[in-house]
Amino acid sequence: MLEADIIRPSNSNWCSPAFLIKKKAELPHLLAEKKGETAIAREEKPIDTSQSRIIVDLRGVNRRTIISKFPLPDLVTLMAGLGNAKLICQFDFTSAYYQLPVSEEHRHKTAFAACSGLYEFNVVPLGCAGGPASFCLLAQKVLRGMIPEKAVIYLDDALVYGNSFEQVMENLREFFTRIANAKLKLKWRKCSFFQSEISYLGYQISSRGVRPDPANIEKVKNFPTVANAKEARRFVALCAYYKRLIKDFSQLTEPLNALQRKNIPFSWTDHHQECFEKLRDAL
Repeated sequence: MLEADIIRPSNSNWCSPAFLIKKKAELPHLLAEKKGETAIAREEKPIDTSQSRIIVDLRGVNRRTIISKFPLPDLVTLMAGLGNAKLICQFDFTSAYYQLPVSEEHRHKTAFAACSGLYEFNVVPLGCAGGPASFCLLAQKVLRGMIPEKAVIYLDDALVYGNSFEQVMENLREFFTRIANAKLKLKWRKCSFFQSEISYLGYQISSRGVRPDPANIEKVKNFPTVANAKEARRFVALCAYYKRLIKDFSQLTEPLNALQRKNIPFSWTDHHQECFEKLRDAL
């Protein structure tokens, strides 16, 4: 992380706890980008995906942070923008938050302790409350004029599309020019081009329209009968992603939500089973 210029030594009077988790490695991409400055991150050989990643618990910092109110895109509006696109290209930004610099006067607030000393972030760390809104704001600025006619973006997932090969090529040239000028990087392993059908944000998208991803629907259909409050919470969360497609969603989930309240014994009744089956069958 030091070599990739993600962090630097610090003498801050702030310090958040840090720990390691197993995660697919991104640093080889970041180091390659730093040296090559290309729009799409490249690698010469397969990377080790078993490396650990440092995660900093920034809850204390977040409680003292004024967070941007810039909204995340609305999924329904976003999907409607795709229209009947016949060819779609899909992109994923490499370590999106690490492409956002932290203002010099605020970097000391991101400090954390490691065995070799105190460090602070030069870029937005994972877990920073303002990260999603900040990246959305940047992406909207960079792609202004392309959204939604030529492209859409949700956090670090972008689509470029059109109704013909020539139209998509023209849109791609504009897209690549804009992100290169903004010095943003893409993860080439997750880029796909000229697809007639893709999976995106839990939906299957094609020229025939937009429908829920069959893999997610199977999870709902095959969910076993709820046996405790934790399972009730999991089932409602699965269904909630597609709540706009489920008639009377709030009324059907209210009895299941009631089972999750504290100090209330779990009791699965015929009414709960009826609501469960209606939700399961609605998709």
